[in-house]
Amino acid sequence: MNFVALMLAFLLGYFAQHGRHSIVDDINKGFTAYLNWFGEQFNSSELSTGWGGVLMFSLLPAIALGAVVYFISGDMLLFGLVLHTAVLFICLVPVDPQIISDEKGNASDKIIDSFSIIQVVAVVFWYFVLGPVGALLMRLLFIGLKSEKLVETMATAVYLLKWVPVRLLIISYALVGNFHGVIAATGSDCLRMDKDSLELEQKAAESSLWPHFEELDAEEGVIQIVALYRRAIMCWLFVLALISFTV
Repeated sequence: MNFVALMLAFLLGYFAQHGRHSIVDDINKGFTAYLNWFGEQFNSSELSTGWGGVLMFSLLPAIALGAVVYFISGDMLLFGLVLHTAVLFICLVPVDPQIISDEKGNASDKIIDSFSIIQVVAVVFWYFVLGPVGALLMRLLFIGLKSEKLVETMATAVYLLKWVPVRLLIISYALVGNFHGVIAATGSDCLRMDKDSLELEQKAAESSLWPHFEELDAEEGVIQIVALYRRAIMCWLFVLALISFTV
């Protein structure tokens, strides 16, 4: 059921992202509203800062969701599928790395700010490890990075939880791009805990392109990066399909 829910979430996310009314913006506003509400409701240092704040902001809602999934879905497979799909849809969007267009409809050299390939693969990874609890937990942790009080501790939590997904993402870049280029650029750095994941991912992404990223102009470079992200996501879905249908 997990893989079916994931596929449905990606399809719904894609159509929602490219629809006339951007549901994605509404979802992002909802998470931002929760962040603001949390900051207003919890003012004590124990609940609004440090690991206590991280637990209150992200872990408790995720556990509450897990309890709802466990007690409500039960043996109702269809209802469980709908619930899993809805949670994934909310936590994953935006799922497509759109290129920003100007007023005349011409493509620019930038991807929409709300898209993050690391966030997408981290949510997917922890969904398959912990179910909807893992998906919501990761999305809330990424949202919590916008909090001035929680950002330092949130960054530590996000770094630890995205360490494995980022390394798997780099492997997928190697599989769908220039394998030798990715291995040569990242090498043993992939196994280091002190290496910045975002920097490592960007280096791997640029190294996986052919011709070399530095040989491309700005617009062509972003087009190739977007194509790489899409191939990497397809690679993840293909591998997860094999795992889901063979285990």
